[in-house]
Amino acid sequence: MIFLLRRKTKGRTVLLVGPTDVGKSSMFSQIVGGKNIQTVTSVTPNEGEYIPLNGKAALSIKDLPGHERVRIKFWDESKAGSRGIVCVVDASGGNKAIRESAEIIYTVLTDPAVTSVRPNILIFANKQDAPLAKAITVNHSPNDKVCWLNIIIVSGKMDKDFEFAHAAPLKIEFAEGSCNLDKKELTVVTDWLDTIA
Repeated sequence: MIFLLRRKTKGRTVLLVGPTDVGKSSMFSQIVGGKNIQTVTSVTPNEGEYIPLNGKAALSIKDLPGHERVRIKFWDESKAGSRGIVCVVDASGGNKAIRESAEIIYTVLTDPAVTSVRPNILIFANKQDAPLAKAITVNHSPNDKVCWLNIIIVSGKMDKDFEFAHAAPLKIEFAEGSCNLDKKELTVVTDWLDTIA
């Protein structure tokens, strides 16, 4: 008897995930609509299309609500087959906001549906225009500890800090900017989208 193991295929959907008030909907409106709009806390996903500048096929961008009760439901419905996931972090929100984001990032990186499809992951530190925003160091490597998140995440390995190497073979990239400013601040995100399209 021969068994063929096949990895699940990636779709065309890119998910924007993170807690409430981190700027996901603002990022979504700039990526999909090209403009910054006043947003409110979402209770259903925002969905739209992004046309890559390099001529590749369009990507479906899905902004998942940040409130935990609805986020989990829409995460479970959307995660399978995603091409990319942008984890948005409020870099100016202090330890509580960073801790919430870290928990979501950990959920994303350890989810069996994600590890089987291996979508590209972008961790985006938003609100860099705020005075107390924490910056991501430029020289992150997959083996770096999550010092920037300023907390310890339980990795499922007793007595060990979480390291991005634990999430291998996922491809994880880091970027920073601000969704509240002009669209040029999100060039790093649109360039990433063009790359994974």
